Amino acid sequence: MNALAGQTLGDVVRFHAMHRPNKPAFETPSGRSVSFGELDRRVDHLCAALGRWGLRKGDRVAILSRNRPEYIEIFGASRTGFIVVPLNWRLTEEELSRLLAHSAPTVLFVDEPYLELIEHLRPRLQGICHFVSLGPARQDWTEYETLTHGPVGTSVAGSLDRLPGNVANALPDDVLCLVYTSGTTGLPKGVMLTHRGLMDNCRASAASLALTDSDRSLAVLPLFHVGGMWYHLFPCFASGCTTLLLPEFEPGALLSELAAKKITNVHVVPTMLNAMLNHPQAQTADLSHLRVIF
Repeated sequence: MNALAGQTLGDVVRFHAMHRPNKPAFETPSGRSVSFGELDRRVDHLCAALGRWGLRKGDRVAILSRNRPEYIEIFGASRTGFIVVPLNWRLTEEELSRLLAHSAPTVLFVDEPYLELIEHLRPRLQGICHFVSLGPARQDWTEYETLTHGPVGTSVAGSLDRLPGNVANALPDDVLCLVYTSGTTGLPKGVMLTHRGLMDNCRASAASLALTDSDRSLAVLPLFHVGGMWYHLFPCFASGCTTLLLPEFEPGALLSELAAKKITNVHVVPTMLNAMLNHPQAQTADLSHLRVIF
């Protein structure tokens, strides 16, 4: 059995923690690295913390953030049945308020660039019980790092039976995430995506890209979008790849990282690819290791 045989995202996280605990799962341009084993431990601690807050299977947790390792950790909390709601950081205040009211999350995780925005909206977000900062600590917010350390054991094979009694294992047909459409013909609609369906997609995408654990991927498309998350990042993760997470697109910086980190696959849209091809660095960057652009 390999990780791609898993039927829930939690299965995949646990598999890699047991079989390649010290291999980097995610890296950042600043030099931060999170191994598969560390990711698994942090996800267990996060699940335990949310359980101690009283969250139960089926409760929603929303995230408003650029690409960073914590994004994947929060998705990992789906292993205990919490439903993740990724939010588009390009939306207006009114649009965000509407989606948050509709999805009714109990917890909202917010990256540093959006803390002031959510602080301004906070009086309108009465249903959210816990606001968590992915950046620096601030008054009336919980600092994210305090949730990733706790009483759960540190074994990479940590058992969910050590988590609070109200926390349960996710099943393959449980909803993993609630993703909103763009609303082209009306208001955005929430689409419920299950563990089984998304794991099937991971298997198909990994096969079409011929991914192996020797690949190195770069994720620059926003993870709130299914293209960035489910057609690239998680198929790479399930295959055991190391993925470099870029918080934003800048063609010169992207070309530099592709060359320096010997990236083998990257997912971009045509406008991004055009900007890369027209950038001066495109003539000199060593991209000989790059196997797939899609």
